[in-house]
Formats: sequence, C-alpha cells, structure tokens
Amino acid sequence: MWIRHKGDVTRFELRELFERLHGENAPEAPSKNFTDLARIKDVEFGFKELHWHSLRLQERLRSRNQRLIDSVHAPDGVSFGLARIYQQVVDPDGPLQVHVHDERKQALAALALPHIPEELL
Repeated sequence: MWIRHKGDVTRFELRELFERLHGENAPEAPSKNFTDLARIKDVEFGFKELHWHSLRLQERLRSRNQRLIDSVHAPDGVSFGLARIYQQVVDPDGPLQVHVHDERKQALAALALPHIPEELL
C-alpha cells in the first residue's frame, strides 16, 4: 500500500487513516506500506500523537496476528525527524517494523520494490 501525505498533516488525518486501514471494520491490513512524506508542508501533531498511533497500531496487529513493514520516504528535515520519532517509539520486537530513508529508492528497496508499481501511480 502506498500512503501519500501532502500539505498539512493533522492529528485528525492520522486518526482517520488508522481507522480506515486498521479499525474494527477494516479489511485485513496489508503486510507492507510505503509511506511517502515527500509532499508534506507542515505537521500539526507531535510525539504524543505518534506514540498513541504506534501503540494502537501495534496492539491491533498483535490482536490480528499480523505483521507490517512500513518504509517511510522522508526527504527533508521535518519529515525525517517525524519519521525517526515514529520509528523510535515502535517496539523493535513487535509486529510493526519501521524503516526511514531520505531517498525514495532506499525506501522502496526496504520493501523489495524496484519502483512504485504502475497501478499505484
């Protein structure tokens, strides 16, 4: 799955995305995410929200006996810092693995993808 954030990323948007992908009525979660932060301008939340999100996501994955690799493309200072915070609050032995790269090619390689699949463009 390719998650593309753009413009201002809000707390509401993050929670809405969680519900759509991992809520009670969501279909089975994908095993790989490519999270693209290349087009964000501002982030309207901080550590507390990232921590909340990561705990809920890991809890949901455990309850469904699923694993998820999230490779984050974060090309600038703000997005990279945000992604690294997210990576740091995730349980390293848990069902969620987060990889953070400032180069898109490296972020895709973490998912064993040579390029973004055509059907997602």
